[in-house]
Amino acid sequence: DVTRLPGIEVAGASQGVLDELRSWRPRAMAMLRSAGLPREDAEPQAAEVVRALQGVLQDAKGRWILGARAGAQTETSWSGWVAAEGAEIVRTLRGDRIFRAGATPCSTEETHLWIVDYKTARHGASGLDAFLETEKEKYLHQLEAYAGVMRKVHGENQPLRLALYYPLLTRLVWW
Repeated sequence: DVTRLPGIEVAGASQGVLDELRSWRPRAMAMLRSAGLPREDAEPQAAEVVRALQGVLQDAKGRWILGARAGAQTETSWSGWVAAEGAEIVRTLRGDRIFRAGATPCSTEETHLWIVDYKTARHGASGLDAFLETEKEKYLHQLEAYAGVMRKVHGENQPLRLALYYPLLTRLVWW
């Protein structure tokens, strides 16, 4: 029974999602193999996919990010011309999850546009806050590029929230 996985409490996750969890490891394995990974590499990666999903299901913020919302976008892409090294090139950006919500995590208002990028990094408990701050600095430029696109689409006055979500750490870093 997936609702009784060792160490996993999935209160708040829908039964449909929990029922689907059983089929995710073979699905992930098939996707990884079709991408060219050898079986010995795909097997541990497929297990990691299931662990990440379990992390999201046990985390209120993870479920909030993936919650059903009108107009939410997942894995959406934008392409456009940008100046780079003295030339114009086409640049494609891909947003993991974009949705409307309030100013803070788990809020129900629709005042802000949230741009969330998923990260699968792992880290021990020691020094986690410093690690997450370094990650924020590392990905700040990427998320600011997403924000620039969203400001062009939704207007300069649209309040935005940028965030990194770590399903294996069940941590959300936002600003």
